[in-house]
Amino acid sequence: MLSFRRHKREDISYRVAWLNNRAAALYVYGTVDHLTTEAEQTAWFDQYEKEATAGLKKFFTIMAENKPIGFMGLFKIDPIKRSAKIFILIGDEEYRGQGLGREALQHLIQVAKTELDLKTLYLEVHKKNLPAIKLYRRLGFKSLDKPVGDEMRMTYSWPG
Repeated sequence: MLSFRRHKREDISYRVAWLNNRAAALYVYGTVDHLTTEAEQTAWFDQYEKEATAGLKKFFTIMAENKPIGFMGLFKIDPIKRSAKIFILIGDEEYRGQGLGREALQHLIQVAKTELDLKTLYLEVHKKNLPAIKLYRRLGFKSLDKPVGDEMRMTYSWPG
């Protein structure tokens, strides 16, 4: 069973390791050639804290047995349109392919609905990330249009 906590500055070293994983990098950056650094992720976190304080982002660290295994979040939160973009990354390879993404994504959807009162979620997923696309569809996400480059855009709306 997973647990979730607020994304913290102490997670920067995990972010570096997860984002430098070749399988993850392909889906995050669209290439395996990009490697991130502690400095790059520290700068990212500085900006994240400002945007989180302004209510524009809400990120979580995904925990399995009290071990950080990935992160996920809502960003570009728009309280007027009641929408946000989402993402999820199971960064620790040991935990991929076990259905944990489903549990994590369900939690994120619940936060969007109950805590933020959002009505629509959007995401972009690499068109070769078939396990993620399958998961999103099983949870009710719909494709918006044909893939743009390597990215497929999907949306989720609550009934009513």
